[in-house]
Amino acid sequence: MDIRAVRWEGGPLDGGLFILDQTRLPVERREMRIDSLAVACEAVASLRVRGAPLLGVFGLYALVVGLRERLSASDPLFAAAETAAELKAVRPTAVNLAAELDRFLRRLHSERPASVEEACSRALEAAAALQKRDEENCLAIARAGLPHVEDGGLYTTHCNTGSLATAGIGTALGVFKLAWREGKRFELLVPETRPLLQGSRLTAWELTQAGIPFRLVCEGALAAAYRELPIRGCVVGADRIARNGDTANKVGTLLHAKLCAERGIPFHVAAPLSTFDPHCRTGADIPVEFRGDSELRGFGSAITAPAGARAWNPAFDVTPGALVTSFVTDAGLFRSEPEALASLFALVEPA
Repeated sequence: MDIRAVRWEGGPLDGGLFILDQTRLPVERREMRIDSLAVACEAVASLRVRGAPLLGVFGLYALVVGLRERLSASDPLFAAAETAAELKAVRPTAVNLAAELDRFLRRLHSERPASVEEACSRALEAAAALQKRDEENCLAIARAGLPHVEDGGLYTTHCNTGSLATAGIGTALGVFKLAWREGKRFELLVPETRPLLQGSRLTAWELTQAGIPFRLVCEGALAAAYRELPIRGCVVGADRIARNGDTANKVGTLLHAKLCAERGIPFHVAAPLSTFDPHCRTGADIPVEFRGDSELRGFGSAITAPAGARAWNPAFDVTPGALVTSFVTDAGLFRSEPEALASLFALVEPA
């Protein structure tokens, strides 16, 4: 089944932005129209749309929606910058949202559009081009990662890094999807990924669509799983990667990395070059988003903690580059070593 998490229908002024509302999965597959900048920001904040590469694509489409609310503005560059600033402020850790908006704004400054309407057209063109490029990048990542998947193996991943998080086959999950399509047979161990269950709700749903066998595991059982089960490797995605290889990803990723290091199991990070941030020297420079207490006090209509219970709820953790075996990118495989990382970052386009 084809999964398209974000799509645009129509032209820049009369068209519409649609997302697959990921908060409703796996119970219901429903599209949602994004008809205002406020709705776009809420969709990002509530994780109706998510995943670092996909947020870059969505951000440019949402810019079109926001600019349509400012068609009477006399300065299209100011209107675009103001709209982009609202989008960038919603989620700070995933680099692609801000980076793709900044790249477009830089291009817009050089092109000097005569009107906001013209800026809308340019933004829509840029969004469609980025969507196509991300689809191609995902396939390149998947191909680069194929050697990491062997027949008969048991592998782990974390959160959701498939078609719900990208414009294509996925990053880490894309590696496994392509391996399965090419005839390799294996099993995945999928952590729930608390507190919003992106593993059990989203990754399990994608794997079910693809016919790939998996078992769910709660994060509290991961240490036992790595000790008791014949896990051959772990492949995860990333939201931002610093120059020294320190990697921000969904909270819980660091646990995988430490358990892999303890047992000598390869730990790979699959991400496009656009997720590598040359402005971050180390993980200490990566802003980590903290989310509300309510996410740990309940899920949906279920109440799981006393009202008013306080929480410590980081959305991401940062895995030291020293714990990463390799980076699987659209430009190939790179060992997590200073010389290889320098070569990798030489290919990264500045935001």
